[in-house]
Amino acid sequence: MDSVSKLSLQNQQDFIRLKELGLQDSDKLAQFLFQMAREKDIRRIISILPKLEETFPTDASIASAACDIWNLAEQKLFALNSAERAARLDSHNCKYVTQYMLCLLALNKVQVANQLYNQLQEVIPEGDSKAYSVAAQIAFRLNKYDAAVANYESAISLEPNNPVLHYSLGAVQR
Repeated sequence: MDSVSKLSLQNQQDFIRLKELGLQDSDKLAQFLFQMAREKDIRRIISILPKLEETFPTDASIASAACDIWNLAEQKLFALNSAERAARLDSHNCKYVTQYMLCLLALNKVQVANQLYNQLQEVIPEGDSKAYSVAAQIAFRLNKYDAAVANYESAISLEPNNPVLHYSLGAVQR
């Protein structure tokens, strides 16, 4: 068997195993995919990723994991498409909305990110300092300096001993 056929057969076997896992628990599949991409041959994961996304078109966690994997592979447009789908499927999930906005900003799609910023502010969970910190970073990149300060202050109120948050707030206030 030549190497191309062997790789194809291996991808088919991978897909079947991953599809079975996804049908049982899509969140576990999403975590497993990202872990595999970080630890193993990313080309192997990417070769089956489009088929997995096609198999689970309404699963935001799979779309989000796909976005992370596309980013690892430095495939920004594919990452943007997956992030957009995750945010559209679950528009109240802060992780998916921020992921989409960060992909937009990575591609200099500032106008679209600006339009989504208010939605991001609405979905930040109370008590999540990391979400406030990411929202502050996004606000800063969108030249919304007052909002960046407010988000960093919210994060600091939750983690008053975090030096990175204090440094970031100071940098924004300059």
